[in-house]
Amino acid sequence: MSNLTFCFRINSNENLGIGHAKRCTRIAYKLKKYGYQSIFFTDNKSAIDFFLKDFEIDYIYGKNSKFTSQKNDAEKFLQKIKLLNPIVISDDYRLDIDWEKIISKKKVKIVVLDDSENKKHFCDVYINYKPNLINQSKLNSNINKKKKTKLLLGPKYAIIDCKHASSLKIKKSQNLFKVCFYMGGGGNFKFFDKIILNLISLFSINKEKIQINIVQGPACKNIHKIIILSKKYKFIKIIDGKKNFDEKISKMDLFVGSAGNIIYETSYYNIPSIFFEMTNNQNNYLSNMEKIGHYFVLNKSELKNYLKISKLIFLILKNYKRILKLVKNKKVLVDNSGLDRIVNNILSNKKVSDKKKDIIHKLKKGKFISKRVKDDEINRYLDTRNLYINRKVSFSQKKINRIDHYIWWLISKRVTHLITIDNKKIMYLYDETFKINLKNYSLQGWFSTQNKFGIKEVLLALNWHKKYMEKKQNIDLSFGVIKKNNLINFSKYLNWVPIDKNSEEFQILKKNYHVNEKFNYYKRN
Repeated sequence: MSNLTFCFRINSNENLGIGHAKRCTRIAYKLKKYGYQSIFFTDNKSAIDFFLKDFEIDYIYGKNSKFTSQKNDAEKFLQKIKLLNPIVISDDYRLDIDWEKIISKKKVKIVVLDDSENKKHFCDVYINYKPNLINQSKLNSNINKKKKTKLLLGPKYAIIDCKHASSLKIKKSQNLFKVCFYMGGGGNFKFFDKIILNLISLFSINKEKIQINIVQGPACKNIHKIIILSKKYKFIKIIDGKKNFDEKISKMDLFVGSAGNIIYETSYYNIPSIFFEMTNNQNNYLSNMEKIGHYFVLNKSELKNYLKISKLIFLILKNYKRILKLVKNKKVLVDNSGLDRIVNNILSNKKVSDKKKDIIHKLKKGKFISKRVKDDEINRYLDTRNLYINRKVSFSQKKINRIDHYIWWLISKRVTHLITIDNKKIMYLYDETFKINLKNYSLQGWFSTQNKFGIKEVLLALNWHKKYMEKKQNIDLSFGVIKKNNLINFSKYLNWVPIDKNSEEFQILKKNYHVNEKFNYYKRN
């Protein structure tokens, strides 16, 4: 066995959760296979020490002392490791460049695990596998203050321990859906009993079966009501979060929970998910979450909207094949080799280089492209709709929140096209058809993707849509709506004529859509 010892300085307890302990023990188990010893240094004893049971644990502070400063902590830590030949691995949000510079005086290799994107460090290996860092150039150059630091960035280095093959199969035609709820080791299950009860009601009404699985973390809160429900309903299962639940997770149809390390496991297993960003370190740009297959991401404040959450869960399961296809078509694959890559880089002195040039596909100038909008546009569509230039001419000028948008998206029959001219996104054009008395009516509209746009480009796009609608069969009449004070009115150039408010057409429109005195209504045959 090597005399080299890995000294983990972690801060993981029942209040902070178990994420730090779990990912560090995974590294330690891998190092153990190579013959290396690991010691875990924590503040004090805690309820999550059982995760470290296979390793030596040393406590920095006694019963009557606690963390007060990085300087004090570094000095105490150095006293603990002075007789060792160590590699130091730090996974503690409280520690940064100040702590690491003190430790570096011992001339040891320092490895930092971090979820932040703005803390400064002084280390030899920097690991941050957040989706935001898929592209290395996204890391702030001011973060690392030590030359020749190895940067291990993005989901390629995700520390997961998935023992089962990733699932690529399409959901069977059976009516049983398996939903998993997990809020992390110390997460809060407040409102989840209400979410579950309403979900049961929705499935009962629609005569479909559901199996609800609750992962009970070692320090989770407000789970007692769910445990009571599990005794009443046999299809509610409580899973022990202290044990490895990887096999059970791999068989789930839908995951609902906090956006912690589990985002990588569910990506690996191709599991459609609804995530709640419970802490600042769980915040990721939606575009980067989408790259690993996650499109439904909500703020923790949405948890109180339990009726909407249960409805969203139900709609995802009703549209399951469609959503599963979206998840499987991810741009960045999360594999099970991140841990190996990390350990190999820690043990090696070779410089790592993951820099890649972004491939830019340029369109020829003058190119007009219309693309049918699919589910992968769900979040960009909302961001565009919420631009002020679009809200000020809409029925409501308030921003639409994500959960309302997600629900609308899954029930809407709207057909939308994204128009791109000269490699620049111009607008979304939409039409929605409804039938009354054997006649087909179509409501049409558009909104801009930018705060500024060219009139010629807009007219070009609207003329394209006019011709597109003319080619559609069985459209008896088209409707359009324009706010009265909107200075941008192209109706006269596109064969739109005002609708008489006493006409049959206006009554049809009024019956099917909200009408407002602040808007003018048009028709086109």
